[in-house]
Amino acid sequence: MQRTARFVVCVGLFAWGTSPACPADNCLTPQEQAEGWKLLFNGRDYTGWKCSNGKPVGSPVEDGAIMPYRSGGYLVVYEKPFRDFILKCDVRMSEECNSGIFLR
Repeated sequence: MQRTARFVVCVGLFAWGTSPACPADNCLTPQEQAEGWKLLFNGRDYTGWKCSNGKPVGSPVEDGAIMPYRSGGYLVVYEKPFRDFILKCDVRMSEECNSGIFLR
C-alpha cells in the first residue's frame, strides 16, 4: 500500500512539474504582443479606466476582476477610444447580476 502511494505521488509530481504552464490572467503572451494585442486591464488596479461620469472608479479590484458595483458612476469605461477592433475577454457574473459589456 505504501509503495503504491509513493508511486502515485511521484507520478503526480512528475506530471505537474512537466505540464505546460497555464497563461496567467491579465497578461499577454509574446505571440499576442507580436500580433498587436493590447491589454486593457492589468488585474491589479483601474489604470486606464474611469467612471462614465469622469470620476475615478471607487470600487476595489477583487480577485483580479473589475467590480463595477458601487463604483461611483453608472458605468466603468476605458479612457481611450478604439476603432476596428476585436475584443476577447472573460466574464464572471453571479446569477443575480444585471450587467454586461457595452460597445459603442
